[in-house]
Amino acid sequence: MRSASTLWRMASLFIVLAMSVQAWAADKPAPAAATKRIQGRVTYGSPIAKITVTLDGAVKKTVKTDDDGQFVFSDLPAGDYTLEAKGIAKNNYRKGSAKVTVPEPPKQLAAVTIKLE
Repeated sequence: MRSASTLWRMASLFIVLAMSVQAWAADKPAPAAATKRIQGRVTYGSPIAKITVTLDGAVKKTVKTDDDGQFVFSDLPAGDYTLEAKGIAKNNYRKGSAKVTVPEPPKQLAAVTIKLE
């Protein structure tokens, strides 16, 4: 049989350990929400680079298309958005638009093609 002082020490150690685990769990950050995004391409017969694409909805952002006419908007809440593309294509100023819905989980991506007129 163990002595009272040994049992007291073991109980104290258990309490300190339990409090440490609880403090660690409280400091642990909550899991990050999955990143939702809109990914797309701007075309005028073929993909067009350097077109300004503006996102309007719960979040407002602007990006330029890359050399392949592609663009991405990240870190978006689910919801409805309007995209507007403007710029020079085939030596003339052109524009186009599209509506897109960023889905609720588990889907994380909304894909769209904007055709310039």
